[in-house]
Amino acid sequence: MIPSFPRTLLIGDLVVLALLTLLGFATHQQVGAWYRMAVVFTSVGFAWLWTAPWLGLFREDLTRRPGQIWWRTAWAWTLAGPLGLVLRAIWLDAPLIPLFAMIFVGLNGLGFVLWRTAYAWWAGPRTMASGTAPSQI
Repeated sequence: MIPSFPRTLLIGDLVVLALLTLLGFATHQQVGAWYRMAVVFTSVGFAWLWTAPWLGLFREDLTRRPGQIWWRTAWAWTLAGPLGLVLRAIWLDAPLIPLFAMIFVGLNGLGFVLWRTAYAWWAGPRTMASGTAPSQI
């Protein structure tokens, strides 16, 4: 059984990816393109779930430290985003447009960094009774 913290992160990652995918299609008035949305969600989700564990993004000691999680998330997304887009291009038999890739990786990466950093602040070490913060951040 998966411990509760990776489950929360996994569900959060998938929700964020679904929202970002829907938002991306909505900005191009293509909300009805369900197959293409599913392809993006699946290919990018696979790439994210393949790269994130390698950078410790499901390790409890790191996921609760905002100072560690933001750059690890950015680095993992820098790997996962392009990989997911290549998988998408292969699946759809469509070209990968560099400008689209840069915008996609940048904006979705920002979304993941914000989500993961917010989670780290929420789940991270709390202030001790004496009023001093733990030195883990």
